Amino acid sequence: MPTTHPGTRAGGDCFPLALSRYKEVIMQLIQLGDCFEEIAKIPDESVDLIFTDPPYADRYLPLWESLAREGKRVLVPGGSLVTLYGVYRLPEIITLLSKHLSYYWCCALWHQQLGYFQKTNVRQTWKPVLWFVKEPQRVHHATLDDGVRPTGKEKQWYWQQQSESWAFHFIGSLVPKNGLVLDPFVGTGTTAVVCKKLGVNCIGFDNNPKQVEVALRRLL
Repeated sequence: MPTTHPGTRAGGDCFPLALSRYKEVIMQLIQLGDCFEEIAKIPDESVDLIFTDPPYADRYLPLWESLAREGKRVLVPGGSLVTLYGVYRLPEIITLLSKHLSYYWCCALWHQQLGYFQKTNVRQTWKPVLWFVKEPQRVHHATLDDGVRPTGKEKQWYWQQQSESWAFHFIGSLVPKNGLVLDPFVGTGTTAVVCKKLGVNCIGFDNNPKQVEVALRRLL
């Protein structure tokens, strides 16, 4: 694992830490490992926002209920889970997340390149951004547009990389100063990069060593 800059860590047993330790300094922590094993080490009610772009294959569907269950534990009251997902399995994902969290809104990330689904003969122009919250629900953010248009094609780090603009849109609105964002599928680190630019704490996990290495390079 490569050496990281001050404020960024990779690997090692970093949990549990006292909640105050998370918010004493702005940090971006990238951890190589199984996301649910690492989430289990995070203190209760310490995360303001879970923000992620998970794998879409059908074999990963069972992960969603586990993510919602752990989200309910680690999120602060009124905290949010915001996630991208494809249209095709949307009903199942909403059902699984709703077992532990409350549906708040469905936003849209508009595509720069159109996707085509031959099976349904539909040309897709947007991708759903599901927004769930931990009860009690409260409106603690400024007025937020529910549609985001990427400012540019950002695929220089990975072919499935999402643009920083959609992350700025939600993290900048939903996370307080010195708050904490969790990305359980951090990939090449877009969430952590945006959190660093916003001055927000971030913890990210991924089980792909190559993607973790890219994420760490982006934070240097």
